[in-house]
Amino acid sequence: MTTQHAPVADEVHHRDPARPGRLAFSPDEYARRLAATQEAMRARDLDVLLVHAPENIYYLAGYETSGYFEYQTLVVPAAGTPELLVRNVERLNVDEYSWLDRAHVWKDGTDYLAATAAVVRHMSPQGTVALERHSWFVPADTGAALEEHLSGHRVVGSDRLVERLRLVKSPAEIGYVRLAAQLADLAATAALEAAREGATENDVAAAAHAAQIAAGGEYPALPHYISSGDRLELGHAHWTDTPLHRGSLVKMEYLGVRRRYHAGLTRMVSIGTPEPAVAADVELCVRLQDETFASLRPGVPVDRVTREARQRLADAGRPAYRMRLGYSMGIGFPPIAGEGQTADFREGAPWVLAAGMVFHMLSVLRVGLVVSDTILITDDGYERLTATPRRLLIAE
Repeated sequence: MTTQHAPVADEVHHRDPARPGRLAFSPDEYARRLAATQEAMRARDLDVLLVHAPENIYYLAGYETSGYFEYQTLVVPAAGTPELLVRNVERLNVDEYSWLDRAHVWKDGTDYLAATAAVVRHMSPQGTVALERHSWFVPADTGAALEEHLSGHRVVGSDRLVERLRLVKSPAEIGYVRLAAQLADLAATAALEAAREGATENDVAAAAHAAQIAAGGEYPALPHYISSGDRLELGHAHWTDTPLHRGSLVKMEYLGVRRRYHAGLTRMVSIGTPEPAVAADVELCVRLQDETFASLRPGVPVDRVTREARQRLADAGRPAYRMRLGYSMGIGFPPIAGEGQTADFREGAPWVLAAGMVFHMLSVLRVGLVVSDTILITDDGYERLTATPRRLLIAE
């Protein structure tokens, strides 16, 4: 089907054929993603899907920018070619990253919601439009204004249609996650070398960032988390100028990123000889997670995995710490690196494991004592993608 393009917004940007671009995937891969999305749309009798989440725009169109704090959307018809609407300063990012050969462009002062509605009406003068109401990029006032502009259409929620399709990764996606896992391991290695008595958390973070960037790493969707001493129990604590002392325990959580695909890794580090109780706690963390890993394979309900893991923690005589055991990983843009809002390990989770899913799995005794790794669900079990030794690491 050939889609006629709508003459809307301030102008239409056409790809510059002299620019080579940096497509993350083959055109066939994007075609498969679009076909699956449109099949899911037709199954729900959706005529148009308005995509606002930057991860979903990236997944379907390849387009990316860190300027998504301003309005952007991908308008996807039930059949035919999607249309991008982006701010004028982002136009060349279409050439750089997307397979689409054009985009509608708005300038500051433009009513971009009216422009969005015009694209929708050109694709489908009437019918049902799905809106990503769950997205942080569709706040209440934006959603209400879009519905007003689309008063001739029926507007419904998308129910995470694209996010659900993203859960099972293709071989090419898994390739990027593997590279991201290597970058997370690289950060951990560099950080361990920098962690010593008299150094600061800043020194450790600088070493981790430098190693990753030099190896081709990208900016992560969340900062690396580094905390030590009396800061250990702070949730999501980034690095400070806190000095490391002999006997200090340090929690280090790193994200590797390659072509926006993330992998996570957390390790505990002792500055000098650790207290026996600390070493025993980390050993317990690893053992409990090994037992959880052994239960992972396609077809297994996540609810069951979670309940069995909680029971093992109780059998070890430890109080229950109500925190999810893991969450789906893949495409990430700030402010979130994972896909946990779509799929995570918790009691009552309604879904089952499938080959090609990727998870950041956590073993938590308390906020200040965590071990985590990124794993892939395989045809007959799992594969750990992060390779840093799973033990209490010692920095001398």
